[in-house]
Amino acid sequence: LGDCNSLFVDRVFQCVLHLSKMQGKDRALVAVGGVLGIAALWYAAPRLYDFLKAKAEAEVKKWVKNALLDLTGSVLPTTAEAAKVTKQLPPAVLEKPKPKADRGTTHCKPGPPLTYADSEAYAAKMGGRLLTLEEAKALMGDKPLYPGEDQWCAVQGRDWVQVGDGNHHPGKSHTRECGGYPSWGDDLN
Repeated sequence: LGDCNSLFVDRVFQCVLHLSKMQGKDRALVAVGGVLGIAALWYAAPRLYDFLKAKAEAEVKKWVKNALLDLTGSVLPTTAEAAKVTKQLPPAVLEKPKPKADRGTTHCKPGPPLTYADSEAYAAKMGGRLLTLEEAKALMGDKPLYPGEDQWCAVQGRDWVQVGDGNHHPGKSHTRECGGYPSWGDDLN
C-alpha cells in the first residue's frame, strides 16, 4: 500500500489546494480528478473499495444533479492502469464561446484568479491580447459565458468586464459601473 497510499494522499492534497482557488464547474472538474485518484486506490486496497466507491459515486451524482458535471458519453476507468493519473491539473482550460461572425476569439479561463498584469501577460503568452470592453460585450451578446457565476475578465484600458451573471449583469464594466478599478485587480489577497 505504500506507493498507492502516497499517491492517494498527494492527490487529495492537490485537490484541496486547487479547490480552494476555484469556483463552480472548475471546482467540480478538479474534484473529479480526485475521484480518479481514489479510483486507482480502489484496485490497490480492496477492503476500502466499497466505502470509497460509495463516497465517490455519491459525490458524482450530486455534481450531475447540480449540473456541475456532465457525464454524457463518459467512460469511467475499469482498471488501475486506466485510472492512473499521469498529469496533475492542466495549466489552463480553453473555453471557446459560441461562434460569432468570424471573430477568431478564444476565451481562456486559466484556473486560479489572475491580476490585471498577469492577465495581460497570459494573453500575450497565448499569442493574443486582451479584448476591449466593446469587443467583450459584442462577443457575449448580453449572455454570460459563465451562467450563475460571478466572474470578471480583464479587458484593455485597465478595466474588468463581468462575464458571468451571478451578482452582476453580463458586460458590466467595473471602472464605469462599479465606482472604479477593483481593489482585487492588482492584489488577489
